[in-house]
Amino acid sequence: MRKIAPADPFPFLPRLKGCFRLHGRAVVWAALGALFLTSLAWGKDSDYLIASWQDREGVPESSALAVAQTPDGYLWVGSPDGLLRFNGVSFSRAEAFADSGWLNKVVSFAQTDRSGRLWVQEDGHLALYEHGLWRTNLGANLDLRTVAENRQGQILLGGTGGQLYEVVGDHVEKRPAPPGVTNSGVFCISDTDGGIWLANRGFIGQLTTNGWIRSGRAETIPQSLLAAPAQAGGIWVYIPGELRHYRADRKLESVVAPHLDQPRELLEDQSGTIWIASISSGLTLIHPGGKLSAITATNGLAYNAIRCLAEDREGNIWAGGSHNGLNRLKPRRFTTFGRAEGLPDSIVRTVVETSPGQITVGTYGGGLARIQGGRVVAEAPFQAKGSMFGVCCKTGADDFGSALSMKAYGCKPMASNAPLHSYPRP
Repeated sequence: MRKIAPADPFPFLPRLKGCFRLHGRAVVWAALGALFLTSLAWGKDSDYLIASWQDREGVPESSALAVAQTPDGYLWVGSPDGLLRFNGVSFSRAEAFADSGWLNKVVSFAQTDRSGRLWVQEDGHLALYEHGLWRTNLGANLDLRTVAENRQGQILLGGTGGQLYEVVGDHVEKRPAPPGVTNSGVFCISDTDGGIWLANRGFIGQLTTNGWIRSGRAETIPQSLLAAPAQAGGIWVYIPGELRHYRADRKLESVVAPHLDQPRELLEDQSGTIWIASISSGLTLIHPGGKLSAITATNGLAYNAIRCLAEDREGNIWAGGSHNGLNRLKPRRFTTFGRAEGLPDSIVRTVVETSPGQITVGTYGGGLARIQGGRVVAEAPFQAKGSMFGVCCKTGADDFGSALSMKAYGCKPMASNAPLHSYPRP
């Protein structure tokens, strides 16, 4: 099974002056104060590192209209100029992986089913990708919103205007929708137990052996809604101002949610965070416990318009939109080491990797410390005439092979003739 090879976020990181220097196998572990790559942005209020691919990186018109990942690791992106295949580094056009003449027009729908098959709508035509092979023209004149497969292998498709379809063999057949379904988006959702749900402004319920069974009271919801599978079973339904959890046991839970204009996509990630994508407000996050946050053009996105979401196997969120390109949101994870964790001084002058898995830290006035396996081991600082000395480290090669060089200096400005000590690398 092929996994997406992540693009190197620092492909041309320059050598840094002074102690912060890449040399040999050493790597800088210090947090960089400013990220200067145009394709990367730290959201100033965001918990995610955002990488963005625009027109210049291969996304036509900087518009990602749909996104999905298949079991072979590829990411598939719908665009105004057809379907793109992304390996984490570069994009391939349809002519590289599909028969000539197919999948090179507008692709506004791309989703995987329970079995990992990819369903793609190109200019109203339906195509299927399975085990590395494409089957095209399974249906025509379609305008799809969702796809769902149950544990028995039944596949239903929901349309944007109240339509319900079933895939039968190598073609699509229209099916009667449940009573009450309105001329609006039909969300066919596979839950964690392999059942199928349908959510629409006029009907929310499950498919059973006796047909469709409504969950909750009969109502016609006046606003647009979104639906997605819930990790705890059942489905989530977002209505502007409200988030509902429908369970298979007919229980319904409801909490207050932000009132967003033009909501487009809903997703619960591996951590239990609810993501709501909208055309007008970017990304809104409802964290476990109820905390709210937002990622918009003010803290990481190029524009606020987001229309598609997907989570990859590594837990990264992929978001696309018109003129917003394709965005990867990677959770920021830091471990802080300070005096409480055993660091001899709170001011760090240099950080290098001196052997695989071992980090050597030179402090301003507390000497040297080594970090390995999350444990800090401080070493006695250099002393001269009762003064505490700091350490500046770098790696290099001498006549005896690779070595770690350390220059000790006092709290006063370091003299050019300060002693240089060289120690073999562990």
